[in-house]
Amino acid sequence: MAITQTFTSTTTWVCPEGVRFVDVEVWGAGGSGGALGGSLMVSGGGGGAYSKIVSLAVTANTSYTVTVGAGGAGVPDANNGNAGTDSWFSTVGTILAKGGLGGGWVGPGGTLSGALGGLASAGVGATKFSGGNAGDSTPSNTGGRGGGGGAGDANNGGNGTANTATAGTGGATGGGNGGAGGSNNGGVRGGGGGGLNSFSGSSGNGGRGEIRLIYDFMDIVVLSEMVTAVVSKTISFADTLTLSDNSSAIRNIFRNVQKNLASMVNSVKNNATVQNVSKNVSTFINKLKNE
Repeated sequence: MAITQTFTSTTTWVCPEGVRFVDVEVWGAGGSGGALGGSLMVSGGGGGAYSKIVSLAVTANTSYTVTVGAGGAGVPDANNGNAGTDSWFSTVGTILAKGGLGGGWVGPGGTLSGALGGLASAGVGATKFSGGNAGDSTPSNTGGRGGGGGAGDANNGGNGTANTATAGTGGATGGGNGGAGGSNNGGVRGGGGGGLNSFSGSSGNGGRGEIRLIYDFMDIVVLSEMVTAVVSKTISFADTLTLSDNSSAIRNIFRNVQKNLASMVNSVKNNATVQNVSKNVSTFINKLKNE
């Protein structure tokens, strides 16, 4: 019965009639890898973090901001990578998941820590996980490193493997995989892009973030209780309807509620009619009150 809406770019969401609470999941975007040619070590981008809240109170017909983080854009030779941006819903203080950092580079004699993933501790939410870090590099291990994996809804994103092009895997479930070292892009939902050790081409892009809203139409969820309270009787939704009140008008109206309940439930699967469901329920309830 629950409806899930997925947002892959920034927009606004207008709360439909009949929706009182939403569960919100957000993924920050992944950073892009750095790029530099020659015998050097180049980091991939960090993975995006994840945050979730349950039963956030919302108001019908109110617009809410949906900000989806953009993955860091890949860069050409001799540039550090770009950070992925944060994702948040309503306000930054309501729920927020951090984006991963962009990758850097260092000469063959240096040590390079992989770009950091978005930190759960810097996010806002009841459930939070961190994005994975890009792979580290130790002296003389030249080449481009893999990006960190995006966080999932149950654990952190994986880190890239040190001194190799192998990227981190996305956290379960839903986190995007990091891009392998080179021009490989991070996966959607926060995968970090690959670091490029080349004079030509561009490093891997970070994967975009994402926001999901999950909600029920509460007027339908509690319909039987509402109608029972209105008519003050014990009522069955069985095929054979029995009312202690012999009023044919109430009997017919209640049968109409029963008959239309299935079609109303089915209508929430159709985006063209989803916002009319609560109005239909209210019409039936008002008819019952007036009998």
